[in-house]
Amino acid sequence: MSNEPQPQKLQSSLSNPQVLTAIIGGIVTLIAAILGFLPNVLNRPPAATAVIVVTATLPPPTATLVEPTTPPTSVPVIAIEPTDEPAVVVPTATPIPPTATLIPPTATPIPPTPIPPTPVPPTTAPVQPANALLLWDNVSFTALNIGGSGLMFGNVVFRSTGGSFDARVWGSALPSGYCLRLRDATVGPRQPPAECGGNLYSLLEVGGSALFWRNTDTFDVVLNGQVIATCPVAAGRCEVYIG
Repeated sequence: MSNEPQPQKLQSSLSNPQVLTAIIGGIVTLIAAILGFLPNVLNRPPAATAVIVVTATLPPPTATLVEPTTPPTSVPVIAIEPTDEPAVVVPTATPIPPTATLIPPTATPIPPTPIPPTPVPPTTAPVQPANALLLWDNVSFTALNIGGSGLMFGNVVFRSTGGSFDARVWGSALPSGYCLRLRDATVGPRQPPAECGGNLYSLLEVGGSALFWRNTDTFDVVLNGQVIATCPVAAGRCEVYIG
């Protein structure tokens, strides 16, 4: 019986606007204190403190709101001023690879090894045995046929620096074993050489350039324009082949 008036007093208190405003203000203060305390517990700067503003149609409260004990951390604002200057674009330089100049190696040419030519033996006519024996002294010159057949002197010339003699003057072929003779016309008769054996085929007395074997060191035997033998005068004799 004595407890029943208390609920009525509570209801009358809640219906009082001033009481209700005080309760709401206490709730707001409690929430603000919690929001300011949590960043210190978590060891990090608190975010901007959010203040919850409750708009009520109730008459203005008489209670004064308590500001949070921890001031909010101000967040600096960086203002970006606009600029009218155009942006400078730095071009990216494309690297130019260096031009490499190729220097060809200087090769030392190796000369080819010369191959010596294979020597070709000269073609020589077979050596023919002599068929004429030439004999002379200071006043006479003798040609003896030592071959096996007749010997022709038609294309033979004897010559030297002292003169020459054309053997065609001797006439026809000289038989084997016979002699032809020339003799200085200024001297008397002479005996043929012993090699003739008394077989004298012809004798001519000459003078001047026909005495070709005198006043010289050598003389040539020429057959058809080619020298076939060179005879030294000091030897007194010379063997040749007359074809």
